[in-house]
Amino acid sequence: MIKRSLYIFLVVLGSIFLLAACGSKETGKPATNDKEVETKHKEEQEEESKDEEIPDYPRTIEHEAGTITLEKKPERVAITDVNATDYVIALDEVPIGARIATRDRSPKLFELTEGLDIANLGGKVNMEALIGLEPDLIILTEGKGSNYDRDSKVAPAIVVDGSNDRRKRLRQIAEIFAKEEKAEELLKELDDKIAEAKKIVAKRDGETALFLRANGKDFTVLTPEEYGLLYEEIGLKSVGQFPDQGQVGVESISEADPDHLFLVENRRQMDPGNPNALISIWDDHPVWKNLRAVKNNQMYILDPLVSDSFFYGQHLELEAIIEHLGK
Repeated sequence: MIKRSLYIFLVVLGSIFLLAACGSKETGKPATNDKEVETKHKEEQEEESKDEEIPDYPRTIEHEAGTITLEKKPERVAITDVNATDYVIALDEVPIGARIATRDRSPKLFELTEGLDIANLGGKVNMEALIGLEPDLIILTEGKGSNYDRDSKVAPAIVVDGSNDRRKRLRQIAEIFAKEEKAEELLKELDDKIAEAKKIVAKRDGETALFLRANGKDFTVLTPEEYGLLYEEIGLKSVGQFPDQGQVGVESISEADPDHLFLVENRRQMDPGNPNALISIWDDHPVWKNLRAVKNNQMYILDPLVSDSFFYGQHLELEAIIEHLGK
């Protein structure tokens, strides 16, 4: 009897030790400290906040002609100024209509619009075609004040900056489509190209440059006042005095006699079937042939998009500098 009791006692005692050992394994895990609890709580809050993000629309936009509230993202956007078109496309948006009648005069603009379903509103806006598109928003640029009154009778209209400040215009258009992040990505790409061009120009210290638009009978100087990126930011040294920023003849260009000559055709006057004709007519002119840039094969013809305030115009300017001066 004693042996049986002792046996039962030992079995019970062993069970107690076994349970105690199992319990120690469970409780032997290090306790979660306050910092870990706080971190986990913060992560949970961040996840919850993502689900509760402020929606993109409605949004109120202040523009050059007033204020407008967009209840939702515009889906049927028409552009009645051609030099706002590539900004919209750069932001991965496609307008239903735009003034792209002259796109065949710019290889870059043709490339950007090729294959896209964009109705051509003509060189001068075809109002019947614009009304027929039934846009829910029209975008135009500052300086076309009378057109705002006209366009806003067709659909709500937004007037964006019309100066050479391409960054401002891009950001304004990005706000319309809730593409602010995309706009900053595009500007970062532009800044990288600027930095590359600056390094190249720094190695050309003392060399002068002149940017011209060829009109056929004369030229228009793209001055530092209008094209600060090329001169102030990049560091190109301008040459010649052209205070009126107007048309100049070949004699004035000869007096300036730059080391490097960058040329674009006047997009409105050029013949798309005969590119560079407004420039090549000078080939046999004795004064032109004697220009330093021409004699040294340092005359470069650029896409006509350069001479207007298109977004990709600046890219083309920088690419030309990198390509030709970086040799």
